[in-house]
Amino acid sequence: AEITTTTLTLREGAGVMVTIPLSAQTIVMLDGSPATVSNLRRRMTATTLRVDGGPAVRVRAASF
Repeated sequence: AEITTTTLTLREGAGVMVTIPLSAQTIVMLDGSPATVSNLRRRMTATTLRVDGGPAVRVRAASF
């Protein structure tokens, strides 16, 4: 997985890598608390919410 300020690359259940665009409006939650993209790390579990293929509206991540 790769994390930048504008993208988040996730490995889905079947092992397929998917790159999700992010925007300045993306809401990031880490372990239920507000966070930033810079708080995310490789190997965390993450779920994203997107509308019509646009940037992620929300990222929910859990630490190790």
